[in-house]
Parts: sequence; structure tokens; C-alpha cells
Amino acid sequence: MPNPNITYRKAELTDGYSMALCATSAWQSTALSNFLWPHRHLYPRDFILASARRYWSLMSAPNTVIYIGLDTSKSPSPVVGIGAFSRETAHPELLSLVQRPKNLKQMVISWYYTIVGKITQWLWPDRHMDRKAFESFAGDDAIYQQFWKDTYPERWHCRSFSVHPDYQKKGIGSTVMRIVMDTAKAEGLPIVLEASTDGEYLYRKLGFRLVKRFDAPVIKEEKDQGGLMVYEPETMDPAYLMK
Repeated sequence: MPNPNITYRKAELTDGYSMALCATSAWQSTALSNFLWPHRHLYPRDFILASARRYWSLMSAPNTVIYIGLDTSKSPSPVVGIGAFSRETAHPELLSLVQRPKNLKQMVISWYYTIVGKITQWLWPDRHMDRKAFESFAGDDAIYQQFWKDTYPERWHCRSFSVHPDYQKKGIGSTVMRIVMDTAKAEGLPIVLEASTDGEYLYRKLGFRLVKRFDAPVIKEEKDQGGLMVYEPETMDPAYLMK
């Protein structure tokens, strides 16, 4: 039964830090975190601010939308679930259709958080991460992004997805994902993502299917687990695939 204290809406730039607190709590004990951010316990502020910068960057992208769940029983209401999705297209003529218009106020706020992000990165220069590990991971990720681009040129791509540990297994992640699943159904487009081991279980329950395992897992603990997954609504138009 849905929790009446949890409300859902589109994220705003001012939600960036609260989203970072939620995400970094969810990522504290994962194999990927151990690989990419081995020093996060020594530099927790760096870890949180790097996450906040990522969300500010995602929200500044005109083709990206982030949905969040908030616990309204607390004040201020913390973010407890996050899903960031970008609408990708291979056709420049469609960009104006998938990009969100911005008014002057939104542009000023976006510039402000861009400046804040650069200042925080200068003050706290990501000491929590292993740069060589990150470069290795980024190389593999580029291969997966190209795979999606070649296979599903028109798509929704889940860029980030997390639920605070204290709120997991309460239907929050499913609710956030279903918001975009409804959009994908209406547009006749797939949703693609890269799933962790735990994430694969949730996404299968929602109707996603595994396309392929990670070819070159950089994390031994993740070998033969997780991978590339896709949700293909029954309304999907084959013309969008252009394989």
C-alpha cells in the first residue's frame, strides 16, 4: 500500500544537495562504490558534493528530467528516491521536441549552481575517488553508451537511480520508474539502463529484460551479474528503432 507521507514530483536545482545525501547513502556499500570511490569514508564531504554536482549537471541538460520521492512527514522533507532520465535522439531535427524550454529565472538558477559546482570542486577536489579506476570504468561505459545509441537511437535512458537505504523495499523505486514508464508508453519508446546486481531484480519485476551482461566487468564482485536492460512498451513503434 502506498505510503501517504511520500510525495513525488520533478526535481529542482535546489534539491541537488538533498538528492546527493540520498544517493550517497544508497551507494555506501556497493561493489561499484568500493571500486570507484574507495576513500569516500575518509572524505565524505567530497563524496556528497561530487554527487550534488552530478545532479546539478543533469538538471541543467535540457533533455533530462529527474523525478524524486520526498518524505513529507519530516521537515524539511528529505529526498528518499531518485530517478534521472534523459530523452536521447539521433535526429537533430527532433532536438527542439525533446528539450525542455527554460525561462530567464531557470537560466539564472542554472548558472548559479554551475558556479557553485565549480567552486566546490576547487575547494574539495574529489579526494574520495580512484582516478585510474574511474578512467577504466568510463572506458567501458563509453562502449555501453555506443551500444544503446546503435541499437535504440530513440530512447529514454535512465542515467541515475537510487533509493535511500531506510526507504528501500517500500515501492518508492517502482513508483519513480513507473512515472517514466508511462511516458515511454505514451511516446512508444524504450527505456534503457545499466543495472547493478540488486537493480536487475527490481527492473525485471517492472518488465525490463536483460539485453546483455557487462562484457568487461571492472568489478570482480559484479561478474556475471547485472548488465544492460531495456523496457520495451507494447506501444513501441518499430520505426523508432532504426537498427
